[in-house]
Amino acid sequence: MLKLYLKVYIKCIKRIFILILLKLLIVIGLKSEDYSYLLKGPLAGSLYYTAEKPGRWKELIESHTPIITKNKNKIEVITNHEMRGVEHYIIKHIVFDKEFKIISEVKFKPSISIPSSSHNISGYSGEVFVLSICNQHDNWLNFISLDKIN
Repeated sequence: MLKLYLKVYIKCIKRIFILILLKLLIVIGLKSEDYSYLLKGPLAGSLYYTAEKPGRWKELIESHTPIITKNKNKIEVITNHEMRGVEHYIIKHIVFDKEFKIISEVKFKPSISIPSSSHNISGYSGEVFVLSICNQHDNWLNFISLDKIN
């Protein structure tokens, strides 16, 4: 039981570390409006994964990359991931703005069928990022540009 708690603790620390590194990318020079660096840069494919840089999980792109659609003042996020109870599931979706301030997060119960969430984005413009966190295959990042959508 202690090993299980230690394993969960290490995963939590890793996720916190990833969020801190993402925030540092903005602080140390990604102040331009080109956020493609997040999806294609050196951290993508190693500390977190994207459709462009899936790293060791290239066969899992479709089932782990969050799909984001805008609907008025909300975004809808779905991860086409089979939920297999605590054995393998999407833990949560985290939505954050271009300064990496968390806008919203939704946690999922392992017993649901498909991880789907709705997030209020009133007052936000530009890019909004989503992390979909899998208990087996780490963190998957995607984004949507709110200004370029009708």
